[in-house]
Amino acid sequence: MAQTYADKQPQGFKNYVEKVAVVGAGGQVGKFIVDELLKIGKHKITAITREDSTNKLPSGVEIKKVNYDDPSSLVEALKGQEVLIITMAVTAPPDQQTKLIEAAAAANVP
Repeated sequence: MAQTYADKQPQGFKNYVEKVAVVGAGGQVGKFIVDELLKIGKHKITAITREDSTNKLPSGVEIKKVNYDDPSSLVEALKGQEVLIITMAVTAPPDQQTKLIEAAAAANVP
């Protein structure tokens, strides 16, 4: 199979992901990831946060508040996303990551 380069693709083709959801966007690790994605300028970033979160997030980040005990709120927040980045603290409840992964699958996040 011959290689095809991005500049030879039809109009509208993109070779990067655009919609990125980040869990822990205001945390010790996530804030650095969000800052770098914003600098690139090609991504629409959505912060997935708890309903009671008071983290301050940079301008340009969409915030979707979720309830980890309500799977439908997680699925709804993840619909249309192309990537899910999870940067939760090690102190987070152990089942939260599983709930996020299951919701991402239900929302068809690739």
